Amino acid sequence: MNETMMTTTTTDDDAAAILLLNRLGNQFGDLDVADMIFNTTAEEEKKENDDSSSSSDESSILPEPTPEELLAWQQAQFQKGAERMIAKNEDLTPLEKRRLERKNNKEDDDEEIPPKIVEESYFFPKTDETETHPMLTQLSEASSAGGGTWKRLYSSLEDGLSFFCLLESIRGYAGPTVLLMEVVPSQKHSLSTTTKTATIGFYTTSTWMESTKQYGSDDACFLFSYCNDDTKAIRVLKPKKNDNDKKNITNYMYCHPSTLNVSGRLTNRTNGSVHGIGIGGTSHKPRMRITETLEECHFLSYDSVFESGQLLPFEDSLHYFDIQHMEVWGVGGTSWIRDALKARDVERQRTT
Repeated sequence: MNETMMTTTTTDDDAAAILLLNRLGNQFGDLDVADMIFNTTAEEEKKENDDSSSSSDESSILPEPTPEELLAWQQAQFQKGAERMIAKNEDLTPLEKRRLERKNNKEDDDEEIPPKIVEESYFFPKTDETETHPMLTQLSEASSAGGGTWKRLYSSLEDGLSFFCLLESIRGYAGPTVLLMEVVPSQKHSLSTTTKTATIGFYTTSTWMESTKQYGSDDACFLFSYCNDDTKAIRVLKPKKNDNDKKNITNYMYCHPSTLNVSGRLTNRTNGSVHGIGIGGTSHKPRMRITETLEECHFLSYDSVFESGQLLPFEDSLHYFDIQHMEVWGVGGTSWIRDALKARDVERQRTT
């Protein structure tokens, strides 16, 4: 008796599902509704096409779907479209992709709330906790992903002023980062004995990785300087627009340490490229170059990638500089920082 009732119920449910499918197909005859909703295989599609052809007369007189049924259908299409966009990564920056993933997974995050520093920082000293440091606020607004609590990845005061300590802290980190540097005129190039300092930096959403070529997955990046005077303002240099497709230029990062191993050999011979970190320009002549010694670094006034302009007031040293303090912060919200740290751990395990 129970088996008979279960069979009858299942049959009724199947019939109802087929009826709804036919009604939706009748309303959206130019779309493959079965594939959109149920992701049917080719064999199932062929079978349904054969069945629908035999019952075309019946479907033509079926009532139109209800508003609730239409809403369910639209939601199903949106979900499938979002999944396809994520899978193909078409026209999505890492920031847009991350936000779409969070929306689809219904994840809460703190990216949209004001930025906050809870760890010790040379650049963001703790003073009045009711006020946010002006550079922190402006960088958060300029980056569009700087809200929430920032995570310190590297500090020259805590980890040592070393290029390779810096590299170990950021290599494999798959999330937005802010690089901050306090610099002075290079001693080997300066024509005066000035002691003036400047704060410059770089923001990117691309993963930090060792490479013999420039890379960069999207245009959500910029170079910047901070004026620690009465203005307390940052100056930002963004990527230029490409005249052909009006999109911002990518491939703007360069990280080539002398210890980089390619095909079982160290790449000490660079074929004209420079060791260290380069931002903008080319691998032979980056707009901003950070050397492995952190001395005799250089900042150019223009290149083909970023907007023109000089961020350093170091004319006496021909814009060569030495780094005194440096920090790197992970931003983008709690969940993105968490996943980016996991990616860094995976990269560390892979290279040890």
